[in-house]
Amino acid sequence: MDTVHTTAALLPDPAELRVFLRALAVLDQAICRDPRFSRYSFSTTWDPGRRRP
Repeated sequence: MDTVHTTAALLPDPAELRVFLRALAVLDQAICRDPRFSRYSFSTTWDPGRRRP
């Protein structure tokens, strides 16, 4: 059975993951025009203290 450490090691670096997740949110919004049914979203203004460039 995999551990959280094994799984985390398979993830891309944070900058690459951020790009992927932004693209996922954009595609979700494009496919599902009603925001109530969207699964993913991305806000550049959310928690600016934790977001790194």
